[in-house]
Amino acid sequence: MVISLLFTCQVHADENNPILIISSYNPDTRNTTQNISEFMEEYKKHGGNSPVVIENMNCKSFSESPLWERRMAELLAKYQGDKSPALIVLIGQEAWAAYLSLPDSIRGNTPVVSALSSRNAILLPG
Repeated sequence: MVISLLFTCQVHADENNPILIISSYNPDTRNTTQNISEFMEEYKKHGGNSPVVIENMNCKSFSESPLWERRMAELLAKYQGDKSPALIVLIGQEAWAAYLSLPDSIRGNTPVVSALSSRNAILLPG
């Protein structure tokens, strides 16, 4: 689970660097909302004070999978420099596959955890 990984890794952000949550699909869906709520509750319980930013890849079907990698790159590009996240939380298999398909130069060195995804991933074709 994301929560235990977060605190096992002892990732502590500060008020200047957000925690970036990227959801594959609408964050208002029941499972996604529950996962984000549990993460936020546990994070605050352990003294977390960084802002949390939620982005949505808006994935709807596998037929649009060629778009996922570009969507992920665009979302990550919004959070560079001073807005660089202290931690990235990926929710859903689509976000996980898109992230892993990116070149290292785009992914950077920010710690990443994934939720609601398989440990197996298929890299997206170019």
